[in-house]
Amino acid sequence: MKRSLGIICVFLIVFLLSGCGKSSFDGSRIGNDSQFVMKYKIFNTTDEQSLLLESGATIRTEVIVDSGKLSIKIQKDSDTPIYERDDIVTSENFDVEIQESGTYKITVIGENTKGGVNFKKVDGEKAEQEETQQGISEKKIDLGGAFQEINGCAVIYSPVQEEYSFFNEDMCRQEVSPYSTFKIISALLGLQKGVIVDESSTMGYDGTDYGNAEWNGDLTLEEAFEKSCIWYFREVIDLVGRDKMQEELKNLQYGNCDISEWNGSNINPLENLNGFWLDSSLKISPLEQVEVLSRIFEGHSDYDSRNIEILKKIMLVDENDSQKIYGKTGSGNGEAWFVGFSESDGERKYIAIYLNDSEHRNQISGNKAKEMALEILK
Repeated sequence: MKRSLGIICVFLIVFLLSGCGKSSFDGSRIGNDSQFVMKYKIFNTTDEQSLLLESGATIRTEVIVDSGKLSIKIQKDSDTPIYERDDIVTSENFDVEIQESGTYKITVIGENTKGGVNFKKVDGEKAEQEETQQGISEKKIDLGGAFQEINGCAVIYSPVQEEYSFFNEDMCRQEVSPYSTFKIISALLGLQKGVIVDESSTMGYDGTDYGNAEWNGDLTLEEAFEKSCIWYFREVIDLVGRDKMQEELKNLQYGNCDISEWNGSNINPLENLNGFWLDSSLKISPLEQVEVLSRIFEGHSDYDSRNIEILKKIMLVDENDSQKIYGKTGSGNGEAWFVGFSESDGERKYIAIYLNDSEHRNQISGNKAKEMALEILK
């Protein structure tokens, strides 16, 4: 009997020390060198994430506190924190400007907190550009009919109306892998750097069996884009080169511009079916996708008009007497994209659809995202 009581006491002590069985974290988390995003039903612990920042950059911060309280500290090495607050009990947005380049650690402590945090690196040039865009309006739209209970988001940008329209805005601002939508950029850079000449350019098929009959041949640029052939664009990207690729992504302000995992994360068995744009280091949000497309096709970049016209030609996915729709799909790991734009009566509207739904995984595909985009744009 005494032994039984002793065992019970031990279990009671362990239970009490563990916080009476209280959950420490129930939610989702995304963290890398350029962003730190958490959403949670309960956050009752400490979490940290380091961001690599250059002088002049900004940490754009969104804090949501539905209940409980939060503490935040941002600090470079052992220096005095550049931002520190305890007992935050209300939701708010704020910016933290970076004066000195380096690695900054963000520490978040929750006490019975429900809500979320979003810390995002914004480079100096991009921050300035966003300041000049403050006159552009934003609105929320209901696209539930098109999404049919599939978890995802959409952002539409109209330069003529100077307006962004969001469906699930928070999701539209989170950076994720671009997957094959990055073929838009690699095709344009290949043309601009002379790696490929036009839509008929081939890359010299070496006879490898890629497990996809449509990829087993000496494809043209137009064919490789349509069939989303990874090895073709892996060759283009390698010939463009790491330094030029990094420079161009920074000029385009393409997401986090992170190509550190140049060879990818080995999500595919063959070496040249992997890359930094496939579930690896490069990340971009749906909002940033439409911003990049608008820079290219609204003439706010240095790319040759001839190369942009070739890119438009291979991006065409649908047309009728009054409207043309251009774009590219992408998918992987239960995620799917369509990014592109429509042209009608001299007006362009840019769109990005992103899907991520574990409960409806069998419905998630690039083609499904494209179907939604065509329905919305038409």
